[in-house]
Amino acid sequence: MVIFIFGGAGSGKSLLLDFLKKRYNACIIEADKTAHELYEPGNTGYTAVRNLLGSQILNEDKTLDRKKMAEILYKDAALIKKINSVIHPMVWKSINNKIDNIKNMNTQNTQQLIVVEAALIPKDRKELEGMFDEYWFLYADEKVRRKRLKESRGYTDDMIDNIISKQPETKDYIRLCDVLIENNSAYSELEEKIEGLL
Repeated sequence: MVIFIFGGAGSGKSLLLDFLKKRYNACIIEADKTAHELYEPGNTGYTAVRNLLGSQILNEDKTLDRKKMAEILYKDAALIKKINSVIHPMVWKSINNKIDNIKNMNTQNTQQLIVVEAALIPKDRKELEGMFDEYWFLYADEKVRRKRLKESRGYTDDMIDNIISKQPETKDYIRLCDVLIENNSAYSELEEKIEGLL
């Protein structure tokens, strides 16, 4: 079974992934990490970003300077949109390849569950046609998310405002999901809900 899990920052995705890995031996694919792999020198994402932003974003060793990238993109919403329109299809293609590889290698049926996690989502499920069996939205109230981000990551209100403003609205997540999992309470309650679902 292949499940796509998504939700905003502070919704509890990391805890959920950890639980699924430990309890169900789930194979986890994170969209963020997949994007970072594409940014490695020689990969398609690296070339695309360098072409769009120029050599000013390169370190001395020719790797991408993420801090410089963030500074440039923070000031230019149109450029972020352009980068995303190039990188996102690459990320989904890479994720699809990873899913296929896991299925092909898993002849012993040791892993029955593949979980893909992402904060950002496509506008339409058609873009992910055939990739997932179910779409799960992990939801938490904004107040709860803000509290978690301050406590677990030490983020300031400005940082949290910036993150939340760039993520999809709740209605957009709901439009995509098959299952909505509310996660405003204790971790033990989340575990019970996931046990029930699986």
